[in-house]
Amino acid sequence: MSVPPRVERLAPGRIDEVVDVFAEAFAGYPVMRHTVGEAGDVAARERRLVRLFVERRVARGGPMYAVSDRENSSGKNIAGAVLLTLPH
Repeated sequence: MSVPPRVERLAPGRIDEVVDVFAEAFAGYPVMRHTVGEAGDVAARERRLVRLFVERRVARGGPMYAVSDRENSSGKNIAGAVLLTLPH
């Protein structure tokens, strides 16, 4: 029997998982490529830029949510993520 996906709010200590999802989603995105350049380890620079983006929003109190596709979430099965920027 298939278990429906669930949405959960993530603790700030799970930033790495959100960075994983966003880095994969934006890999090769033209704006990212324009921002980080084409030479050298592009993937590492894209990932660093995504990490800075995520950390900044979390530091300002933005909540992170993830869609988990398994019943017993171990934190390693995130299918999607969202990061919110709350108004101040």
